[in-house]
Amino acid sequence: MLRQQGIALLCLLCLVSAPSAAKQVIREQKTVTVEGVKETWQLVWEDEPSLSECSIEDISSAITCPCSGFAYGESGSLSLVRKRGSQEIERLDLGKLFDGFSSSAGKKGMAILVRWPQRIGDSEEDPRLLNKIKQRPLAKIIDFQDYNHDGAATEFLLQIGTQPCMKHMFVGIGITKKRPTLHVLNAAGDAPDESLVMTMAAWKALRKSHKPTTVTILPCGDHGSDVRIDYTVSAKGGEIFFDSRVVPCPEWK
Repeated sequence: MLRQQGIALLCLLCLVSAPSAAKQVIREQKTVTVEGVKETWQLVWEDEPSLSECSIEDISSAITCPCSGFAYGESGSLSLVRKRGSQEIERLDLGKLFDGFSSSAGKKGMAILVRWPQRIGDSEEDPRLLNKIKQRPLAKIIDFQDYNHDGAATEFLLQIGTQPCMKHMFVGIGITKKRPTLHVLNAAGDAPDESLVMTMAAWKALRKSHKPTTVTILPCGDHGSDVRIDYTVSAKGGEIFFDSRVVPCPEWK
């Protein structure tokens, strides 16, 4: 009997001293129809997110070029969760997508999302700015579109980095008819785990037209550049076609 009581007491102490499980936080969720079935997709922080280097704690840094698109942000371990009813059917880790950029998430495998949108005219000299920011609606991330033109609007864009100056770089995430599991969109011929990273202008051009469309990503003279960089994008049969071209600027020949 004493032995049983000792075991019970030991188990109780284990429960008390055991670290609590991470508390997941739903950052945003939206409903989407997949093959006639309604699903709920959620952006989920695996634990309470922390303030990023582009957060409201340092307005002077948050409104600079390196934080463009990420102000006023928060960071942490982020997943995309796919549910049917209350049942989770799939989960995709998004933090690793940020590792290729020196984003302000700071740590490997950590994602950063804008929490409150930055507005033109925000100035650290405004003594009421902090309160104004906190009163703004949360920035929306998920916007379902059909980027590969397969007839299903089951993809959305996620900013994963910023290039000088204020060039926001995005990946497309979702499911497609040819690949009906959560994944990052890539170009035809690329490896399945290779991501197609483009500016918003290029993604918009892809969404609007099936035909090849060329978008200038880096114009001549931008930050002293002696070359122009063009992206040509198109979609056919549910596949995305991408080509990048570097053109010498005439004045530099």
